[in-house]
Amino acid sequence: MRGNVIVQTTNPNRPLNGHLQGIGLFDGMFEDWLVENNVVVTNSFHGITFLGAINSRVINNTVIDINGNDNRMWIQMAAHKNGTASTGNLVRNNLVTRLNTSAAAASIDNNRTIGAADHAAYFVAFPHDMRLRPDSPAIDAGTNNGAPAFDADGLPRPVDGTGDGMAITDLGAYEFRAQWRGMPIVDGWVQTGSRYFGWLWVAFDPWQYALAFEDWVYLPESHHGEQAGYAWFPTYGDGPVGWIRIPELDTWAYKYSEGSGGWMYVLNSTGE
Repeated sequence: MRGNVIVQTTNPNRPLNGHLQGIGLFDGMFEDWLVENNVVVTNSFHGITFLGAINSRVINNTVIDINGNDNRMWIQMAAHKNGTASTGNLVRNNLVTRLNTSAAAASIDNNRTIGAADHAAYFVAFPHDMRLRPDSPAIDAGTNNGAPAFDADGLPRPVDGTGDGMAITDLGAYEFRAQWRGMPIVDGWVQTGSRYFGWLWVAFDPWQYALAFEDWVYLPESHHGEQAGYAWFPTYGDGPVGWIRIPELDTWAYKYSEGSGGWMYVLNSTGE
């Protein structure tokens, strides 16, 4: 069982918000099961639960309580309701709100329990996008032993996410890779090839502004906003310091240096 994304709601404050469980495997025995690369963000207890399991594996899943309740949303391997013990199982490389599994039921290693206070540090945009932030503590924090060869997006694991020359599997369902919208990021630079982007306003996307001419554009996260943003161009707008028109985007930009390229302040508006 792999690659499922179960998110209870994109608006936890909506009226009549009920309760939802995740992956519940009750009334086993369940033998030789593999549960990997699943994302479960709901508000009830059973994120991933086996009640009666033999030689089954729960590896590289992200199981988080959507309401920030640090005592719920667990990964559990426990006895069948008739008392038959679960044995020979493995719980590894998971990001989870709570581990509710005993050492008698499973081998437990390289998992991490995180609470509501940790969500912003780990995920791109909890609960809407559970991929890892570039500085997430989950990057390269797992083990390659027994880890899946692909992540929840179907992309290869492991990837060297910290730049130390060692490719180590990340915790959770997603493997971090330095990309934005399918384009590689190298040292904060987005390589766009010959394409360019106009202004973007994307809900829950930390890059609110993106724009590129020719090959490269540098876009520090702190240098953009809803109305305007700073961007660095390698070669564009040859001329003196001052305002220039950017017809490709139907907007204006202020050049801070003589010649071609350099830093510009680009408006998120049009006008003559």
